Amino acid sequence: MLAKAREKITANNVEFREFDLREHWEFPENQFDLITCSLALEHIENIDYVFGEANRVLRTGGLFYVGELHPFKQYQASKARFETDSGVFELECFVNHVSDFFAAAKNNNYELVDLKEWFDEADKTTLPRLLSMIFKTKK
Repeated sequence: MLAKAREKITANNVEFREFDLREHWEFPENQFDLITCSLALEHIENIDYVFGEANRVLRTGGLFYVGELHPFKQYQASKARFETDSGVFELECFVNHVSDFFAAAKNNNYELVDLKEWFDEADKTTLPRLLSMIFKTKK
């Protein structure tokens, strides 16, 4: 996915890195204006730590975008899986409720800027597939 992202975005002021979100982030404090986290937090049990590290390295007023599989889908046992030559591979997943995202944001001094639910084929009579949130640091 990082290779695809690098193909699409070639701006000099954008950098993509792979690292373990559960460990200390090797970035100086107050370095970034924007951090995006897409389809990753469902694999993290302690999202409060991730919110804290993001806040540490974001500048005041910096944005933290979170886009995840909607918890409603997870309640129905939907989770990340991949087809491989040897069969289906399922990743370890944790259900982070909407309230968990807000608690992590509150604990780490963010305010909510935007929240959207995304539906398959824009059919709002079904369960939403994705949840996206934008948080802003208040420092």
